[in-house]
Amino acid sequence: MNEDVLISHLTKTFGERHLFVDQSLLLRRNHINLLLGRNGVGKTTLLSILASQQQSDTPPKNIPPKVILFPERLALIDNISGLSNIQFILYSVGLKVKDSDVRYAAKLLELDILALKVPTVEYSLGMREKIKMILFFLIKRDFFFLFDEPLSALDQKSLTISIDMMRESNKFVLMCTHSPTIAKGVMTGYANVLTHHKIIPQFSSQVQR
Repeated sequence: MNEDVLISHLTKTFGERHLFVDQSLLLRRNHINLLLGRNGVGKTTLLSILASQQQSDTPPKNIPPKVILFPERLALIDNISGLSNIQFILYSVGLKVKDSDVRYAAKLLELDILALKVPTVEYSLGMREKIKMILFFLIKRDFFFLFDEPLSALDQKSLTISIDMMRESNKFVLMCTHSPTIAKGVMTGYANVLTHHKIIPQFSSQVQR
C-alpha cells in the first residue's frame, strides 16, 4: 500500500544542545525516502531513534513495528565468512533463507559466490556495501529499512546495479546520504531536510541537487 506515513513527536537534546524538538518525518510507504542535512545536525541520531537504539526525549508516534538499521559501517564477525554473516544477520531478524537465495542475490550484484566464503576481515568497504545490498534484497518487504550513508564505497557499475535494485524493490526505506548522485538516483518518495533543529519535508522537485 503506497500511503504517506507521518512519524511525529521526535525530540532529542543533549544538555543545552537541541538537535530537533517535536519534529515529524513525512515518508512514503514502499518508496525510497531521504534524510538530508549537513554534518552534525543529528541525522545518524535520528536514525538510531527510529531503530530504537536511542530514545527520543518524547515518545515518538507511528514508528513502524519492524525496523532494521544498516549503519554506515556494517558490523560483521571478522573471523567467519560473508555467507555465514548474512545467515546470522537474517536469523537475528527472524528469517532463514537458502544458500541458493543468497547466491541469486550475489549474482544480481555480479558478485562471485566464492567471495562470500572468505572471512570478512579481508573485505574491502565495497564488499561490505555489497553485503548490505544482499541483505536488503533478502529481507522481507514488511520491514522499514534505514540506511546511513550507503553505497558510497561502490564502484560505478555496482552503484548503478544497487540503485536499480533499491528502486525496483518497492520497499519502505529512509536513507541518509551526502551524495547528490545517490540521492538523485534512488529517491522515489519524500526528502526530509534536517536543519536548525527542524525537519522540513520536501517533494522531489524541491530537493536541492
